[in-house]
Amino acid sequence: MSKKTPTLLETLAGILKGDNGSWNTLNASTAYTKRAGVVFVKGASSGSINLANNSWNNIGTLPSGYRPKTEVNFVAQDRNNNKPMMGRITTAGIISLYPEGGNSNYWIFTGVFPVVGGVVSRLLNVLIPERGWAM
Repeated sequence: MSKKTPTLLETLAGILKGDNGSWNTLNASTAYTKRAGVVFVKGASSGSINLANNSWNNIGTLPSGYRPKTEVNFVAQDRNNNKPMMGRITTAGIISLYPEGGNSNYWIFTGVFPVVGGVVSRLLNVLIPERGWAM
């Protein structure tokens, strides 16, 4: 029995299936998704996860395929002290928050960044491989 070679449509469907925008739970406070090669990360705590003042607090690590090529910084909201705080996602996928107004257990954030090898570049490679669209 010979192995069936996937058709162009089957190949495209396989690429899109893994980049479909459905939310994945990272932990009790954080979720992530990817759509068209763009990763979205959201998090919120309503008293369950305390962040120490004036230090980077790691709240989770994104899996491979959902990590930025360079460190991404974003603004989060310290709802406990009603102040903005710094947030970052490292190239290793570590999500951290840095409150400066005191300890915080009420916070919220959203981070967004493109990922290398997202669905658009993969689709272009399938459709026009001789152009070298690979990233």
